[in-house]
Amino acid sequence: MFHDMYLKFTNAAEAASIIGTQDIPNEEPVLFRDGCDISVIGTMYTRTGNILTDADGMEYYETTPVDGYHVNMRCRAEQPDLVAYDTAPTTPQRVWG
Repeated sequence: MFHDMYLKFTNAAEAASIIGTQDIPNEEPVLFRDGCDISVIGTMYTRTGNILTDADGMEYYETTPVDGYHVNMRCRAEQPDLVAYDTAPTTPQRVWG
């Protein structure tokens, strides 16, 4: 059984300090926690309700950023230290396939 979490942090630095990171040679450290798959979303956006038109006449939804830095995790075991950061949305914008 998996434990899915939809976490919200203030920024990327807070996410790294709470979740943990793994160093990769010649790369930036990445978020890492043993026994978990991690999907970094970062900034999420929501529709404002307005429809805009671009220079080519194509319509698109106006969006605005949602506060926070968002990370989804799927873990093989519960992560009690992360419960305070779990938003537990009823309809997540990104889910595990």
